[in-house]
Amino acid sequence: MIRSELPGSVLRGVTQTIRRIGLPGIRAERARPPDFLVGMNAPALMGLRDAACLRAVELFRQPLFSLPEPERIRLYGEMVACLGEAIAAGERIAPSASLPDDGPLMDFLRHLESVLQAILLLLAQEQRLFGREKALGQWLGTDFGTALRNAEEVVNGAEMNLYHALQGMIELADTPFIRLRESLRGTLPKGEVERYDKAFAEFHAHYRRRFRMGSGYGEGQA
Repeated sequence: MIRSELPGSVLRGVTQTIRRIGLPGIRAERARPPDFLVGMNAPALMGLRDAACLRAVELFRQPLFSLPEPERIRLYGEMVACLGEAIAAGERIAPSASLPDDGPLMDFLRHLESVLQAILLLLAQEQRLFGREKALGQWLGTDFGTALRNAEEVVNGAEMNLYHALQGMIELADTPFIRLRESLRGTLPKGEVERYDKAFAEFHAHYRRRFRMGSGYGEGQA
């Protein structure tokens, strides 16, 4: 069973490679929230962060392995982009003794983003090789097709193992995430709670429109 806790050097290499080569379906740099968010206060940024986090989890929880590989690649890219915006928003929230500690949540989001980037890189590279199979076969010889299909089995197995490892961690995070939101609502003044709730609802609707489910699956499947 391949562990989802990949060595830090591997994950750093994956991230650097993604940003350098800009594979299909992968944003070369982390997506940033819209410019109008610059200078927004903590409740609105936390609403954005939590809405983007929730949407990434909704995308993850649909039946991915019933979808063709190109569609899974697209969806992994959507999850990475969504998590990138959640992390970017969270990083812009000024630390405050009056707010609940969101450090574990941020660590968790960065972990999800890194492992999903690793899955995305593996699948996108595999598709690139298949797209160049004829040319590479002429260069490497007739055994290249066999080697490529053996590599495909390894990549698909790695994808499934990493997915299931993340699935278990996401299930564990359900209750702590709810508790963090409840703690936040209990800490903020009433007017700020209303601002958080409004931002969360508006951004969740925005992310549901922007980051779509797989073909053939409605929002009820989330």
